Amino acid sequence: MIRVFKQCYRVECNFGCKYFNTPEKARAYFDRKASKSLDVEMWQVNYCSCRKRICATQKLIAYSGTTLPKS
Repeated sequence: MIRVFKQCYRVECNFGCKYFNTPEKARAYFDRKASKSLDVEMWQVNYCSCRKRICATQKLIAYSGTTLPKS
């Protein structure tokens, strides 16, 4: 059985990132960076455990920038 044991939010900006425990704090930081016309992404990160293994999943919540990431 897979169990999520930690959820956090990561905001990446210009090859650096910060982690936040709440989406409100992450969104405030994201908005500050986006207002400066910087490329910035906000991710929801879930850490899971299953059979003595730990894995992480992430989901892109928001993106702001001058270029779109290549697929």
